[in-house]
Amino acid sequence: MKILFTAMLIGSSTLFFYSYLTQDAISKDLFFIKNKIIAHHPGIYNTEDPNFVSHLNTAFEKAKKEIQQSFFVVTKKEIVNDFIKSFDDTHLAVGYFKKNYSQPNEEEFLIKKTNNKIVWITIPTFHSLTEKQLSSLEKIKSELPSLRSFPIIVFDITGNTGGNSYYGTQLIQSLFGKDYFKTQEYKYLKNVYVDWRASQGNADYLEKNLAIFRNEKLVKGIKQAAQQNKPYYQELTEQPEKDFAQMTTHPVTASLFVIIDHLNGSAALDFIDELKLMNYPITLIGHATNKDRNYMEVRGFDLPSKEGRFSLPIKVYRGRLRKDNVGYNPDIECNTQNKEQIEKMILQQLEK
Repeated sequence: MKILFTAMLIGSSTLFFYSYLTQDAISKDLFFIKNKIIAHHPGIYNTEDPNFVSHLNTAFEKAKKEIQQSFFVVTKKEIVNDFIKSFDDTHLAVGYFKKNYSQPNEEEFLIKKTNNKIVWITIPTFHSLTEKQLSSLEKIKSELPSLRSFPIIVFDITGNTGGNSYYGTQLIQSLFGKDYFKTQEYKYLKNVYVDWRASQGNADYLEKNLAIFRNEKLVKGIKQAAQQNKPYYQELTEQPEKDFAQMTTHPVTASLFVIIDHLNGSAALDFIDELKLMNYPITLIGHATNKDRNYMEVRGFDLPSKEGRFSLPIKVYRGRLRKDNVGYNPDIECNTQNKEQIEKMILQQLEK
């Protein structure tokens, strides 16, 4: 019995020691997250969000105190999650690894004529596309010009949580034409601009991902602003290279529908934004989308504990047409899982 009791004591001590080390690691995660926000988040200097810094400090102190008073690792991780959620920003996020953590969305991009009147285009994600997805996306882009006069085009973005908005822009340009897209973009967004948080780390991140962002001027501008200790590098909406002032027409005659749901956010919302910039009627079908802040462009970090990742936005929109933390509501609400019902509904709309 004495031997068993001694073994139990050793086991308990080992468990407590391991728990203490892990708990200390989660505390380090909290400090790491705060420091990264201070160093790279645009909210630190955002006069349009005057409570950002005070909220950061207050929420951090609350989380720090709760972690110090907590024993279980799981509880400490929940406290860090609650700290992040308090900002109400889908782009400011933390995720601790689990045995069955979610995998990237590798669903294929599809384009399919369901009958003589409807072409259905499935756009499952804009995030970290696989080679197969990129190939499918290129196929859709190449076919869209020939579908401009097709009776109905349906863009199904259900489940699309966002990613890189450039992919959505390419689809819209393929449909309406790049010149018309640029004209409309400048017409409506000429007074809209972006402030990038000027930090060397943000510049290095963008430079490393130039294949995606394709903007050496931006990287250089952020680097210079950081070296001059400026809070932001301002990126203005570019005026079209050519004068398209007279370009008020486009070749699209198809009726456009977009299937939406509660998972849509970030670049998926940007896709709807840009479709609406085309000054062409679109009908939203499904359920209300998610929402996002004016803070955009996510940059990720591995946590010091090695048990998860943290992400934050590095730019802020100024004068965005869609207001801060606002999403989209459907023009027609319906069950997005029943594709046949949606097709009948769309055909009925056209007959009205």
